[in-house]
Amino acid sequence: DENEQRETVQHARNDAAMERRLPGGRWGGGAGRRHGSRRDAGAPNAKDLLHSPAQRMLVLHDPLRQTDLPRGCVATIGNFDGMHVGHQQIVRGVVQRARELGRPSAVITFHPHPLTIVAPDRVPKQILTLAQKEELLREMDVDAMLVVPFTHEFSNWTADRFIAEFLVAALQVEEVHIGRDFAFGAGREGNLAKLTAAGQQYGFDVRGVDDVKIRGMRVSSSAIRDAITKGALHIV
Repeated sequence: DENEQRETVQHARNDAAMERRLPGGRWGGGAGRRHGSRRDAGAPNAKDLLHSPAQRMLVLHDPLRQTDLPRGCVATIGNFDGMHVGHQQIVRGVVQRARELGRPSAVITFHPHPLTIVAPDRVPKQILTLAQKEELLREMDVDAMLVVPFTHEFSNWTADRFIAEFLVAALQVEEVHIGRDFAFGAGREGNLAKLTAAGQQYGFDVRGVDDVKIRGMRVSSSAIRDAITKGALHIV
C-alpha cells in the first residue's frame, strides 16, 4: 500500500544519501570517445544536458521517438523495480564511470512493467511508482532517465534490433552496465553474452555486474515484495 511504498522509498533514499559525491564534479576530466566517428555533428553535447542543481536529470518518456538524447552515454538497462541495493550498485557504477569518462550517465527503463504486456497474469505487485523511481535516480545524480513505453509493438523488438537501432544508432552508447542475469528483447533472447558480442561488433564496452548478497541471500525485487507482504521492512 502507500505507506509501504513510502517506507521502501525512504530506505532506498537513505542508502543513496550515504554515497558521497566524487571529487571534481559531474563531468571531471574524462577521456574522449574512442569511436568519435559515430557521433553526429548535430548531436547534443553531454554538458548541454546539465540543468540547475535542483533539476539536473533529463527525463524522456518516449526515447525511441526522440532525437535530443544523451548520446555517447554510459548506460544501464532494466526495470529497476524497487531500486534495491543491487540496483543502486549498478546505477552508482554507471554514474562513477560516466564521470571518469566525462560522459552523461543514463538509466534506460520500461513502463509499464513488461509482464503487463507479455504475461498479464504474472504481473508482479508494484514496489515503486515511476515518479518515485525518478526521484531516487535524481538523488543518485543520474544525468538522464529514459523511459521506454513497453507496448505490444515494442514487445516484438528483438534484442539485436534494440541494440542496433536504439543503443548504437540513436544513443551511440559508450558503455553499458547490466546485471549478469538481465534479459531483454522478444523471448528474452538478449543477455550479457549477446550484448558483449554486440559491443565488440559496434565498438562499445559492456560490464556485467554481480548480484548483491546480504547474509548470504541474493537481493532481488521478488525478495523485497515478499518482505513487504510479510511486513518485514527491516529486510528491505
